[in-house]
Amino acid sequence: MKELYRKFFNNILKPEENRGEEALSLMQSILLAWPFVMVEALTKFLLLYIFFDQFVSVQINQNNFNVLVNIISQNSMFSSFVTFFLSSFFEMLTFPLICYFSYLFWKIILDFFGWVLKIPKEEMSGVADNVVSASFSSYSFSIIPVIGSFVQWVAKGFILFQAIRKRLDISPMAALLIIFTPYILYIMAIVSFFIFIMTMFVSLFS
Repeated sequence: MKELYRKFFNNILKPEENRGEEALSLMQSILLAWPFVMVEALTKFLLLYIFFDQFVSVQINQNNFNVLVNIISQNSMFSSFVTFFLSSFFEMLTFPLICYFSYLFWKIILDFFGWVLKIPKEEMSGVADNVVSASFSSYSFSIIPVIGSFVQWVAKGFILFQAIRKRLDISPMAALLIIFTPYILYIMAIVSFFIFIMTMFVSLFS
């Protein structure tokens, strides 16, 4: 286990070394990252409990019982707390599944750019597995309170950038294009959706 985590943390700075027989497999990386996600979720629950406990204590000390009754009866803040708790708990439970779909998504993108760049298939073999597996090491930053999710997102982008650039032997600009492809596709999907809605709206009233 110690050796596995050594490779896991090494992938943060040297993700391109996650290759060959010594590379962490996709499943190994997911299972090694999962405890950090659990700690992140538990930290969120603890901070939420502390905040809610302090809030209730202040209201009781100030004899603001009506405020507490309104919060519960109107399902405002109380409902937000419950939703946050359930969403965090669900995200923690489904983490392996989320990672697997992330792997499939990136495999499609990397295979596509491998075809565009005319990289031989034998060179692309296992690249997606190694690159995406290395990127899961970024979840070790998720345990940082408050800003953990943001730091993890930045770290994942850095790891993907380094791994893709060095494994495919491409320029930094080409690597950045690959990294930002999901966001470009997301923007294109939103724009297409709004164009579709506007077209339908115009056709109904024309």
